Amino acid sequence: MRVICAWCQKDGRTGLLRVREPLDDDSETHGICERHQQEILETFPSTSFPATRWLFIVPYRDAARFEHLVQLLRDVPGATVIVDCRRVE
Repeated sequence: MRVICAWCQKDGRTGLLRVREPLDDDSETHGICERHQQEILETFPSTSFPATRWLFIVPYRDAARFEHLVQLLRDVPGATVIVDCRRVE
C-alpha cells in the first residue's frame, strides 16, 4: 500500500511518503508530509502567545537557563521564553 501526501498530490507532485504493509496491495491511502504538516500548524493561532513562533519552556528550578535564553533570544522576532510552573508531572 502506498501512502501519499494529499497536499503534494493536489500540487501535482507524486507525494509518495512511504510504502507500507500489505506490500502486495497497490492501493493508496493518504497522509501528510512534514512540509505540509508544518504549513498547517503555522496557520493555527495561539491564543496565549499570538506573536510567538518559537516557544521555549524552561523548568521552574532553572532560573539561570531562563535568564540565559531570555538574553540570547531577546532580538529574535517571534521567540518567547517562559517558566514551566508545573510542580508535578
